[in-house]
Amino acid sequence: MTDLVPAGGIFSWAFKLQDGGRDVAVVKPAWFSERAEATADGAPLRFEREGWRGRFVARGPTGEIASATKRSAWTRDFDVHVGKRVFELRPAGAFSRAFRLLDERGADAGGVRPRGWFGIRSEVTAPPELPPAARAFIAWLAMLMWRRQAASS
Repeated sequence: MTDLVPAGGIFSWAFKLQDGGRDVAVVKPAWFSERAEATADGAPLRFEREGWRGRFVARGPTGEIASATKRSAWTRDFDVHVGKRVFELRPAGAFSRAFRLLDERGADAGGVRPRGWFGIRSEVTAPPELPPAARAFIAWLAMLMWRRQAASS
């Protein structure tokens, strides 16, 4: 389990991922676009959406780390590709802020679960073979959906 904790001020969407109290990733989203600058285990990362309706991509010094495509403009479901693995990231329920991560067989592989009604403090779980950069990318996708929901309310 990884803790997602706020990393900025009260109105910031920036967050850290911590394992046992140690920072393993820091994500700083852009204010007006679906992009973020990040670091994971000391390596610089960039999360962004390719074009208006394109896929979401995590890139590091060696190239693409992970990518995701939304299943539909009307849903919050993603197909997430990390290496040769494909996961589904989807809401835990129609009105839930939590997201479930399912593996290729549809089995539970983790997710992003808020620890309260407000804020971004959450619990992130994923298969142990997923590097911190991929876990940060999955958390960022969930955060984007929270951010969209907050902007529309």
